[in-house]
Amino acid sequence: MRFKIFFVCVICLNLTMWFYARPLQAQWQNVPAAPDKHSASAVGLGDREFAYRIYGLMLQNLGNIDGRTVKLSDYDYAELEKWFISVYSLNQQSNYIPTLAAYYYGATNDQDQIEHVLNFLSLAGSKKGGEKWRWLTHAVFLAQHKLGDLDRALQIASLLKTHPDPNVPIWARQMSAMVYNAKGEKEDAYNIMVAILQSSIADLNPTEIRFLVDYICQQILSEEEAGIDPICQ
Repeated sequence: MRFKIFFVCVICLNLTMWFYARPLQAQWQNVPAAPDKHSASAVGLGDREFAYRIYGLMLQNLGNIDGRTVKLSDYDYAELEKWFISVYSLNQQSNYIPTLAAYYYGATNDQDQIEHVLNFLSLAGSKKGGEKWRWLTHAVFLAQHKLGDLDRALQIASLLKTHPDPNVPIWARQMSAMVYNAKGEKEDAYNIMVAILQSSIADLNPTEIRFLVDYICQQILSEEEAGIDPICQ
């Protein structure tokens, strides 16, 4: 008899809990606090590569809760920037985190949020080797075309001009000239392009030389100016 009473109580308790929990759903708590770069490997029990992959997968799926998705505009990008920097410190050779930042989180249209992406890409793109400079070119694009801030684009482009990687191609080093040209500061754009042409002509192939000359003569100079400039003859 006691067993039956106990069994009925368990069933009633179970039904009570079911009716209570049925309407409850997982709630979006936004981006959790990022670990500092000194303790970031703890989640992988000291294995930095394992921790890098765990955190990368988390950042890739952050916001996908209970079959629902969260708009990028709802993310805390200030905290995301901390995550990018912390996780990137675990493996600065991999392009996984910069790719997430540039192509996924960089898709936001919120200008304040884009600024946080630019901060991280400027850091990741300044590293030497492995064509990390490409993240700077992407940051210039975001600053110029999504943020609409030519001064910020120029600031990032200047990092390409002085990048320590000797393998940065000429088209990337001249991006500051392109931003100057977009700002309408033709003289500065002209001086940069001519300086690159004169200092690197021995190392450039004919295609690169033609590109530089064509840009100077067709994009920077007016038709009248190009007609009298020795470079365009």
